[in-house]
Amino acid sequence: MVSRLDVIVKPPINTRPTSPVVPGRIDPIRKPLPAPTPDITLPPRLGRPPTAADLIIKRTFDGLTPDQAEKKIFTALKGPVLAENRALVDGTIKQRVRDMQVALNNVFTPGTPNRQFLDSQMPAKLNVIGSMSGSNPVVYQVTKEGQPPKYFTKGWSGGFTELTKPPIQQVMNAEISLEPRGIRMGYPAWENKALAGQLTTITEL
Repeated sequence: MVSRLDVIVKPPINTRPTSPVVPGRIDPIRKPLPAPTPDITLPPRLGRPPTAADLIIKRTFDGLTPDQAEKKIFTALKGPVLAENRALVDGTIKQRVRDMQVALNNVFTPGTPNRQFLDSQMPAKLNVIGSMSGSNPVVYQVTKEGQPPKYFTKGWSGGFTELTKPPIQQVMNAEISLEPRGIRMGYPAWENKALAGQLTTITEL
């Protein structure tokens, strides 16, 4: 499945932060977040616009291999999975890990729609959330001082739409800072009781 998220074809991100701290972008009381450590490239001489499926992901933005990230998500699943549902779960987890890397690459690359949107929300605390939702796989959480969190998703048109509630079944949660670039990834526990039985009609995983 090709992600609806933008694919950036710029050179790999320099993971060493070189820009000064921008006032209001991170809490000055807290220590800076660890620098992202991805190893993500595109095939040479592709000859066409890239898609998310073209990305070669050796290391995720939190430094794991894709297999390690996928294992963390599956291990965090609470409850049994019927054997015939395992392929569906594994496939969705694999896709979500990839979706998150595309989204984070776009977030950390200046000039992309994702980055421009988050820049427009500053100052705020930022989180990028990956969920098992088929309709909102990646959601951007923006928390301004003294206000409740707001949640946004990027639509097919490229614009950002505010959601009325946070995404369900969150499996990845990246706390990020834009300048200097920083990330702390969490893999929260999640549950889907329907996976223990036979699935007939699937609207949300």
